[in-house]
Amino acid sequence: MDQPAWFRKKKIGYGWTPNNWKGWAVTFIGIVAVAVCVRWLLG
Repeated sequence: MDQPAWFRKKKIGYGWTPNNWKGWAVTFIGIVAVAVCVRWLLG
């Protein structure tokens, strides 16, 4: 079963961009995790 990649290379610039809903979910969870850690560290 061939599944599409969650991320793909950007056409302009460096890095990767989400390719489907799973990639966007991982990106969102990462942003939330960073926000929670910052909030916890700043007390």
